[in-house]
Amino acid sequence: KRDQRFVPWPEGSSYPGFIFARGGTAADVVTSLRNAHAALQFDVDREIPLRVEKEK
Repeated sequence: KRDQRFVPWPEGSSYPGFIFARGGTAADVVTSLRNAHAALQFDVDREIPLRVEKEK
């Protein structure tokens, strides 16, 4: 999700997504899944730690 941290498991609590497919044969499904997986693109920015100072 945009503007949310993606934390790897076991600390993280979400998946980046799921891919579903159906086809006439198991081979058709595998081909569809492989094609869908190959088309995925992720933009992951590094986390920038912030220090917040209390106002006086």
